[in-house]
Amino acid sequence: MVRTLCGSDAPKLERSRAHTMAKRRRHTSDQIIHKHAEANTLLAGGAYRDEVWRHLQIAETTWHRWLAKYAA
Repeated sequence: MVRTLCGSDAPKLERSRAHTMAKRRRHTSDQIIHKHAEANTLLAGGAYRDEVWRHLQIAETTWHRWLAKYAA
């Protein structure tokens, strides 16, 4: 049996989905520059890249996107 969303089911589903989805975090340019400097310090100290990304609480793809945009 296939159940379709109609009437009062649709708003309830949207509310429950909002609670399970992760909130997207936006960093300011200043925060990104600060995190980039902190990452460079950690990497120079011998930390592994995945440890640095975990410390900064960012994904690897975010790091590469930030490098492309903010690295001099």
